[in-house]
Amino acid sequence: MQRLAAPLLLTLALAALGGCAWWETRTSDQDLLLLTTKQVKQMLAEKEGTLLLDVRPAEQYAAEHLPGAINIHLPELVSDDPRLAHAKQIVVYAGGEEDFYSPAGAKTLLRESYSNVYDYRGGIEEWVAEGNATVKGGAVEE
Repeated sequence: MQRLAAPLLLTLALAALGGCAWWETRTSDQDLLLLTTKQVKQMLAEKEGTLLLDVRPAEQYAAEHLPGAINIHLPELVSDDPRLAHAKQIVVYAGGEEDFYSPAGAKTLLRESYSNVYDYRGGIEEWVAEGNATVKGGAVEE
């Protein structure tokens, strides 16, 4: 009986602290709209207000990032961030296909009630592999 009570109490305590039910804010990979490099370039060329968002740590962003991208490290993504206020579409990217930052960042934005969020899962690896230019160094967006 005690074995069942402890997990139940923990679950209830976490639900009370969370303020809302965890199942109401869950997102999965099925909720993400994935883009290819070609689609990212097309969106940047044709859709005004498209924001490239690099969610990797600042050091990785400073080492190399996509032209025009801003950096907000994944743990710093919050609702109503003024750096995202003007964006009509947000393209989230990170290191590449195996990097968890990109899908996690896109899911975070969806949970924070942002719309028109896209996951460029190929990230910087795919961008470079397809012969596109990157920016090295430069100031880290704050």
